[in-house]
Amino acid sequence: MGNGQTKEEQLYQAVQSGNHGTVKALRREGASLEWVDKEGRTPLILACTRGDLFEMVLTLLTLGANLKAYRPGTHGGMPIHHAAKRGLDKTVRVLLDNGADPLAANDDGMTPLDMARNRGHASVVRMIEDQICLFSGVVRELAGPGFLETLAPQWVTKKIWVVVLPIELDTRRPPRFELVVYQSPKVPLPRTIIPLAKAEVEEPKFSSADPVLVVTDKKTKTKYKFLSEQEGEKGQLECLYKACKGVPQETSAISTPMHQGPSPGKRQMAMELPHDAALKMAIDASIRTASEEGSAYNGWSPSKEEAGPSRVQNSLGEQPRRPVPESEVRTLHSPLAHTQAPVSDLPLPALSTPPSAPPLPADYVALANSDLGSICYPPIDTTSARGDLSAGHISNEAAAAAASSKGGASRCVVCWDAPAEGVCIPCGHMAGCMNCLSEIKAKNWGCPVCRATIQQVIRVYAV
Repeated sequence: MGNGQTKEEQLYQAVQSGNHGTVKALRREGASLEWVDKEGRTPLILACTRGDLFEMVLTLLTLGANLKAYRPGTHGGMPIHHAAKRGLDKTVRVLLDNGADPLAANDDGMTPLDMARNRGHASVVRMIEDQICLFSGVVRELAGPGFLETLAPQWVTKKIWVVVLPIELDTRRPPRFELVVYQSPKVPLPRTIIPLAKAEVEEPKFSSADPVLVVTDKKTKTKYKFLSEQEGEKGQLECLYKACKGVPQETSAISTPMHQGPSPGKRQMAMELPHDAALKMAIDASIRTASEEGSAYNGWSPSKEEAGPSRVQNSLGEQPRRPVPESEVRTLHSPLAHTQAPVSDLPLPALSTPPSAPPLPADYVALANSDLGSICYPPIDTTSARGDLSAGHISNEAAAAAASSKGGASRCVVCWDAPAEGVCIPCGHMAGCMNCLSEIKAKNWGCPVCRATIQQVIRVYAV
C-alpha cells in the first residue's frame, strides 16, 4: 500500500475506498486529516461529495477533521457546500449539527443554501432554513383587486410558504434578516425575497377578527399582505410579525401540520443562547425529576396525610406557582435577545420541593407548644465542621458517606456527565460538578435542587 506514498496520501485513499480501520490506524500514527489532493479536496470534502461515504463523514468528524476546510475555485467551498450541492440530506444534517455555517459564501458568492436552491434539493433547503430561521410556516397571502379584499377576502387569498432568515451568521455585526416567500414548502426556489432592513413592516390590528400583516418593499414600492394559515389564528401572525421585526421567538405559537421540524422557539434558543438556555433547561429538568421521584425526601417519604393537594402536579405536569410581590419582580436581560422577561413569569420552586433534612420526631415538635416557645433540636458538635469549611473543603469521611449513599459517585444533575463533586453552601446539597455549580453561582440562579442562594461552592473528595 506504500509505494512511496505519505501517510496522508494513504489516509486519503482509505477514505476514498471507505476503509474506516485504515483511516483510524493512520490517524493514530499521526497522519493529518487536512491533506489536499490536486483538485483541492481534503478527505472530509471528498467524503461530503458522495452519499455512500456518509459513515466516513462521521468517522472523520470524530477524529477531528476541519469543518471549515476550504476548496478554492469555481464550484468550491467548504464541506457543507459540496454536500448541499449534491442534496445529501444526512450529510448536511450532521455537518449542521457540528457547527457548519450554511450561509458561508464560496468564491462564486454562493452559500450552501443557494446551492441547494439552485440544484432543486427542496429537502436540503427546508433543513437548512429550519436550522437558522426565526419563523417558517404556511400563511395566506392577499393577492387581487382591493375591493375584493374587503368584500370577499377568501376569494383572493392563496396559501404560501414563508421563512424569515438571517442574511449572515456573523455575531460581530448587527443581525439582518430577509423574508423569503415560496409557492409551497415543496418548492426549492423562492418566489420573492424581501430584505427586511429595506422594508416597512406594519403591525397588524390584532383586535380585528382576521388581522393582516402588511410588508412594504421600499425599493420596489410593492406591498405584501399576509394572514395566518387558519382564519382568526392570531398567534401565528404575531410570531411572523415579531420575526420580521427581528425579535427572537422563545416560545412557539405555531402549529403547522406541513412543517414537522423543530419549533421556532427551540431553534432560536439554540441559535441565540446555546449555553445559558441549555443550562437553565437542565436545572429545571432536574428539579422536575426530583419532585416526581418517591425517594425525593432524602430517604423519608411523606405520609398519606401529608400528601395534600399542594403536593400534586397539575394535568400538564407543572408545579404550582406562588405569587411574587411587585418589589421582587425584576427583568432578565439576554445579551442577544431583544425582549425582557419578568421573573414572575418563570417557574418558581414547587411547594413540594423535598426538604434537605428528615421530618422532626413527634417529641421535638411537641416542644413547640411548651413553655420554651420554640422547637429544641438535639445538640450537634459543629467544631470540626466549622474548621473544615473555613479551610475550604469538607472531610473525606463526609464525602465518602455522600458518595456511598447511592452505592457510588452520583452524577451532576445539570450536565449528567461529570461526577457530582461540588457542595452548595449554605444549603448543603451535593448536586453537581464544579463547572456547572460555579456557573450557576455566577449567574445567581440558586441551588439546582432547592433554589436557595449559593454563597459558596466547595469541592469534596471521596476516598
